[in-house]
Amino acid sequence: MEIIKKIEILSKRSKFAYQEYLKGKKYYQAKRIFSANKELLELLKEFQFVCDSDLLEIVCSYIFHLEDWFLQFKEKEKQVTNLEEEFVFFRFDNSFSFPSEFYKKIKN
Repeated sequence: MEIIKKIEILSKRSKFAYQEYLKGKKYYQAKRIFSANKELLELLKEFQFVCDSDLLEIVCSYIFHLEDWFLQFKEKEKQVTNLEEEFVFFRFDNSFSFPSEFYKKIKN
């Protein structure tokens, strides 16, 4: 299976996990997003070496977005005492936002 297809599948899994997370915003729900994003990050790190040069910036932006997200997740996770507690955090100031054009660009 080509790497772009794997990235798309993991992205769908992450989005699905996020939609479920929004229903309760609990730690155990956030861990589903974490799991999908962890695999997605690894694929993006591989993809940066084989993607077209015109995609490299948006791929790196996505990588940076996920790296920032993981840093924040792990810091917040230190405070968790039970699986069902609320788990909400906000993006760091000046951190990379989700590159919404990513999937349109890689399909072309």
